[in-house]
Amino acid sequence: MSTLAYVHGPGFLSGRGSWPAGDTGLRSARKAVEEVAKLKLAPAAWASFVFNDLFQLARECGVVPANDGLFSLAQRFLLALPNSLPVPELSMGDDGEINFDWGGQQRKMVTATLRRDGRLSYAAYFSPLDKDYGTKTFVDEVPKVVIDLVLKAWR
Repeated sequence: MSTLAYVHGPGFLSGRGSWPAGDTGLRSARKAVEEVAKLKLAPAAWASFVFNDLFQLARECGVVPANDGLFSLAQRFLLALPNSLPVPELSMGDDGEINFDWGGQQRKMVTATLRRDGRLSYAAYFSPLDKDYGTKTFVDEVPKVVIDLVLKAWR
């Protein structure tokens, strides 16, 4: 017959249990701890203040982000941005769309505007002779053209 061993106090990641037995288990546990530590130091963690900005913007608009389709979509947009991109500034447009602005080097600028139905309009200014704009649909993946424009603004 066997009994359930329950260790009170801090345990491995979950707060329950004990470290695994054996070399393979210990290596796996150490690797998990290392990966969690890396996540805490990743650029996304450093840029987490943009989510605070989104929640503050929602508060100013009098909505709860989880209950509002546009703010939920904006949250998914921010999560879909690659970690290699700089963090955008957020604002609410007069037409009820959320604006994401990236100010780059030497007055370069990229703006993306997200509408409730997923329509993503973008515009980029690099010089008087180098501009770009268009419309795409955001469905859980940031369009490559927007990523490329933001990277170009920061070169």
